[in-house]
Amino acid sequence: MGWTSKDLEDTVARVERLRLRYDTLKRRLRRADGVDEVERLDISIQRRRSRIKHLDTQIDRLMQERDRLEGEVLGCFRGAEALLVDLIDRLEALDGPSWSPDPVPGYSVLEVEDGFVHDGDHTWMKPLLRPGCPSWRRDSPHQSAACAALPCGVLAYKSLDELPEISGGTLRAVAEIAMSGRVIEHTDGFRAEVGEIVALVAFDETHWFRSRDPDQIDSFVAAPAVTFDLLAAQIPVDAMLYVELDLFLGGRR
Repeated sequence: MGWTSKDLEDTVARVERLRLRYDTLKRRLRRADGVDEVERLDISIQRRRSRIKHLDTQIDRLMQERDRLEGEVLGCFRGAEALLVDLIDRLEALDGPSWSPDPVPGYSVLEVEDGFVHDGDHTWMKPLLRPGCPSWRRDSPHQSAACAALPCGVLAYKSLDELPEISGGTLRAVAEIAMSGRVIEHTDGFRAEVGEIVALVAFDETHWFRSRDPDQIDSFVAAPAVTFDLLAAQIPVDAMLYVELDLFLGGRR
């Protein structure tokens, strides 16, 4: 490992320059002034440097042992995580579905990737477009998250304040999601069996559109770029995105 402070490095460099000048003068003048004192200091320095080298070796060994133990601790935590997830799922299955009598509002940031609306966990689209997926609700006329069956589920934040930072550029949206069916509450959000976008604000750097209309939302989920071009208007110069999001999406909480 080996570690030397900046102060020690600077001091060693200065002393080496002085030693070179001292040796040159000593040879030129054929003098031996201070030779014994310098040799005693050299012995003292060498003895301490040897001790430092020994300690460096011990530190390297201890760091290797620490890294090994940390890896083992990480493995134990991962095992605990997998075990707890399995146990919770089993107990929740025994406990029965936690059906919410009314949809629970959640919030999510959606991005458009390769023509699809994605929330970072799931692609959103109308259910009949993917009939092979067991998590899709054939009785729902509107969109839901693809392959979102529990234990994964549809994930959403509890409030707009907890959403991750939103940067401009690509087409994206902030959505209010009605969480229903079996809903599980976490520290900062919800995990639900069924999620449906009931309101959204879609925007890029210069334009946006806001809607609670199910047909417009379905159109955006099915064809985001086309729908955005059709419905979007220029963002007012005095509009503040987070304020507008809170007014439109959070105003009905």
